[in-house]
Amino acid sequence: MTITNLALPSSDIDLFSDEALADPYPVYKQLRDLGPLVELTQHGVVALSRHAQVVDALTDSQTFSSADGVGLNDLSNSAFQGTLIGSDPPEHTRWRAVLAERLAPRSLRELKTDVVTRVDEYVADLVSRGSFDAIADLARAVPVAVVLDLLGFPQEGRDQLLGWAERFGDINGPANDRMRAALPAVDELFGWLATTCTRDRMIPGGFATTIHEAAERGDIPEDAVVPLMSSYALPAMDTTISARQRPMGWCTSDR
Repeated sequence: MTITNLALPSSDIDLFSDEALADPYPVYKQLRDLGPLVELTQHGVVALSRHAQVVDALTDSQTFSSADGVGLNDLSNSAFQGTLIGSDPPEHTRWRAVLAERLAPRSLRELKTDVVTRVDEYVADLVSRGSFDAIADLARAVPVAVVLDLLGFPQEGRDQLLGWAERFGDINGPANDRMRAALPAVDELFGWLATTCTRDRMIPGGFATTIHEAAERGDIPEDAVVPLMSSYALPAMDTTISARQRPMGWCTSDR
């Protein structure tokens, strides 16, 4: 949200500093305490700091458009145009429709047995070793072994997705040294999707394979395939790994 002539509380908090990124929750509380809208003088933007205002923004694409990007720098906004996070209805609705059926609760429930079986086998193998690293060997490894199969991505290049996912947040930040260091990840990701994740190399039945099939039917243009696949590649890794790492970190922090 660009700053307008509003009498707002302001803060010089840098949400992208090393300290804030390492432990953002105290910073979030400071912003909430200041008010629902806070001017961030470090970045020249207004932050929506409370739940109600964030929900309003996410459900009002006419006022809070994502079509020109959701990052704090022009390079990332340009790179992610046409993806799910970089589009508004009706385009956004059209892109979501490609996988709507595959991601419906009923369809996901049908996958549960297979996923549980595969994870159980993976955990059993780890336990048989006698010891293992809960973060590196489990929280990070399971998404690579299971989630990417569900998405349908080929084996080649999967090991790089973890690195790309870790730099994903940096790419959308302000134009600082961290963002510039992460920029090569954008070219690497889109290059991998375009040259390795071709229709003939995708795993049959995968979620991302469905995107290629939609293009073949003419439901979406061919040039939408790579941006749309990127919308599922990085978030699938980032959110799944984060969801597993945090409770595991709590469980092991006192040991």
